Amino acid sequence: MKYPMNSIFKTLKKWWMAFAHALGWLNTRILLTLTYTIAFGIGAIVLAFLGKDLLRRKFTNQQSYWMDKEPIQHTPEQAQRQF
Repeated sequence: MKYPMNSIFKTLKKWWMAFAHALGWLNTRILLTLTYTIAFGIGAIVLAFLGKDLLRRKFTNQQSYWMDKEPIQHTPEQAQRQF
């Protein structure tokens, strides 16, 4: 015996799941965009307000962007403790 309500509920569920999928897609884009914009936007504003240049992009009276690095001593003890 086939119940006519089952086909109605199956159709209703199919439409509801399609709506939920579309709503989830839209919410994801909106929430991720807002989170990214707020997090990086506030960070950029704070760093600009403090006058920080974390990437050292400002070119001063130097001839190059190259930064010398201090040499590292390679010893067996340091090889065992790499981090």
